[in-house]
Amino acid sequence: HTTSLSADQTFFFSTQHLLIALFDASFIDNYNNSATSTNTYLLRFDYIMPEIIPQYTLGLALASTVTDTKEQKATRGTELTLNPSVDFARDLSANSRISINYDYTKNKSNDANYSYRKHVFTTEYRYSF
Repeated sequence: HTTSLSADQTFFFSTQHLLIALFDASFIDNYNNSATSTNTYLLRFDYIMPEIIPQYTLGLALASTVTDTKEQKATRGTELTLNPSVDFARDLSANSRISINYDYTKNKSNDANYSYRKHVFTTEYRYSF
């Protein structure tokens, strides 16, 4: 059973840039295994710069998640995840776009089994009709 609360706000700048702020709190109650129940708090900012070069958009994001591990707090502690990312996209036509993305994740936990770093590179082709 999960209960989530979220709020977001978009800020528009005279430069045509956008800043999107998001807060999400999720309270996860795993009644089949209460030891895996957690409370998570996410704060994310996305800064979008359309037309930094004609037909190109740059998106920068930074997210941070704090996880209360509840019953596992003695071994895992309160975990912190940092997640910056960069997205570079080009419009190919009115209906299509190609993009490349880099996403880095670092999770810090008192239990080495839950600490990790991850690098993800993606490419995407999108066609809208």
